[in-house]
Amino acid sequence: MRLGATLQSEDLIVEPEGLTIPLTDPGLKRSFPGLTRIADAQQKFEDALRDFVTMADADTSKKVTRILQQVREVEPSVTVIGQIKAGKTSLINAMIGAPNLLPTDVNPWTSVVTSLHINTPSPELNVKAKFKFFDNAEWEKLVSNGGRIGQLAMRAGADDELEKLRLQVVALREKAQARLGRKFEMLLGTEHRYGTVDDTLLRRYVCVGDEEAGNADQGRFTDITKSADLYIELADFPVLLCVRDTPGVNDTFMMREQITINAPTRR
Repeated sequence: MRLGATLQSEDLIVEPEGLTIPLTDPGLKRSFPGLTRIADAQQKFEDALRDFVTMADADTSKKVTRILQQVREVEPSVTVIGQIKAGKTSLINAMIGAPNLLPTDVNPWTSVVTSLHINTPSPELNVKAKFKFFDNAEWEKLVSNGGRIGQLAMRAGADDELEKLRLQVVALREKAQARLGRKFEMLLGTEHRYGTVDDTLLRRYVCVGDEEAGNADQGRFTDITKSADLYIELADFPVLLCVRDTPGVNDTFMMREQITINAPTRR
């Protein structure tokens, strides 16, 4: 089943078989006592707001009800940043009790900021995975000034670094065009949505491996993917939480380092 896919070509969208994620893991509660305390405090606050709604006048009740809804939707985020290939993805899988969720082989590594929304309802019905692609304006900005790293390089007078980044962005775009052909332009600025997620799917959008590995399908859309959002349910996780996996720092490919630097400010 394809859910809200931007393009109709069946060779672009393949319905994955689905990934088994443990829905209950008592160890999660034991591992995050601080989150349990936060959940308890939030519940007490929500109870107090509900009591206030019943006692207040109509106008005030509406305002408090809106506040109550906002409190329920609060999603704190944790962004994991570190050296490339240092095991960040394996750590995240272990933290949430889903060891096989994100690909962790030695060869492929994360190339896209991947947000795991734990117990947060997806904003779109039946959508469990969403992958957004760069648009033309974002590509042009990267090519012209190198994005955030380019701005820092210009301020520091690091012209050589700026030119290196610009050339990497140009090469990346050319590689994506060669891989996707005429579909490249049609994909820019769009997104793909899925009702389920598995390892093979993620490798197509968020992982890049060594060129000599010979896996043509792996990383098929990675070069143009701006972000990935996955929505998973863990019954024993006490609060809503977003955990972000990043490409990492100290990468010779500066664009991936730029993506990592921008990750903490992502909304």
